[in-house]
Amino acid sequence: MSFPGTVFISDSEARTTSSTQRVPLGTRGQSPDGRAFRYCKNAATAIAVGKLVTQMTNDASLDGDQPLATSTLYQDNLTTATSVIYLKPAATEVIAAGIFNEGYLYVNDALGEGQMVKIESNPYLDGTVADLWPIYFSPDSRLSATLSTLSEVGLIESKYKDVVISGPDSTYTLPLGVTVKAVPASHYFWLQTWGPCVVWYNLTAAQGVGVSYDTGTATGTAASVGAVHSIGTSTSTDVTKMTAMGKVIGHVLAAAASTEHALINLEIEP
Repeated sequence: MSFPGTVFISDSEARTTSSTQRVPLGTRGQSPDGRAFRYCKNAATAIAVGKLVTQMTNDASLDGDQPLATSTLYQDNLTTATSVIYLKPAATEVIAAGIFNEGYLYVNDALGEGQMVKIESNPYLDGTVADLWPIYFSPDSRLSATLSTLSEVGLIESKYKDVVISGPDSTYTLPLGVTVKAVPASHYFWLQTWGPCVVWYNLTAAQGVGVSYDTGTATGTAASVGAVHSIGTSTSTDVTKMTAMGKVIGHVLAAAASTEHALINLEIEP
């Protein structure tokens, strides 16, 4: 049985955290007033209330061009009926068990490219040459087209797993939402993604102004961490780049002074 994509949560439930997982990562929560949330797992650093949160940085050694096992023993696992696929990562790769649970495998090159499947689980990989590493698919997720031994794939964790506070960071990782409660390290929580929201603001907030997230390279100050700021109010190349990339994440609802919390209408994911 699949889990419903949306669950209805009270205002108090939206502000709860837990050391154990209660619903699948990415589950959408909706409060009675229409605010939207996503269920996330925090990484190893606590995050304060009212902070912008982003996706973790992908593992560049696994997020594309991964070869498949070429032995004839494993070629039956390249069809649309398979529930497991075998990879052969680099000989030195060490990967924790379950790191890609609730993430995705996608085909990025050769036969079958352009499709993806949801990952159920992965075992530990100890970094030896002989390793043939299985990736198990979720029960309701299968390949839509056959692969070949020349096909190449990428692995990515759920964007809602091991999330981190934004900036200072010039890599422009994906903004996900804002914390509505302080979140302890490695805890599960509801992250707000849409609707009226209080967030740390690094520039003067004027009502109606569009906001994006502060990469920190414009000011180089601690105030940038987990902050948003106004679009078009700075000559910083950061603002220019973020505007060009379309990362407007909301609009100011109530004016506020610089380095205070402001009320914005968050518009990341409805």
